Amino acid sequence: SDTWYEVRDRTGKVILGGTAKGGDAVAGSGAGGPYKVILGNVKGVESLAHNGTPVNFKSADRNNVARLTLQ
Repeated sequence: SDTWYEVRDRTGKVILGGTAKGGDAVAGSGAGGPYKVILGNVKGVESLAHNGTPVNFKSADRNNVARLTLQ
């Protein structure tokens, strides 16, 4: 299902953001980590990976919004 997201690099610049439709894949890069990630509608996110490694974002779920810092 539709999910909104925002990713900021170490400078605070938004490098990815918007709304992903069900089935979409999103990828990007920035000035480097740590990356601040916010996912809305966590229940609609199938998976999240950082540098090819799966990220457990479900444990960061608070009221269907996840806030993560990825190194």
